[in-house]
Amino acid sequence: MNVAKLSGRFGMEINPYGLLSLFEVLPDIYFFAKNNQSRIVYLNQACRELHTVKTASSLNKSLRFH
Repeated sequence: MNVAKLSGRFGMEINPYGLLSLFEVLPDIYFFAKNNQSRIVYLNQACRELHTVKTASSLNKSLRFH
């Protein structure tokens, strides 16, 4: 798989099914995008407390996953 780091804590990869996944290692947050559609499939309370949602939203916009 191709894995690239984004802003230190984020990673991005293309899985064998052709889906682009954007994830933050700690705490766990996962994005899957296909056909320019993205969705959060897992987001724990620690992410909310650390305002990760806002950070992830900014990354989403910068990567043009609307």
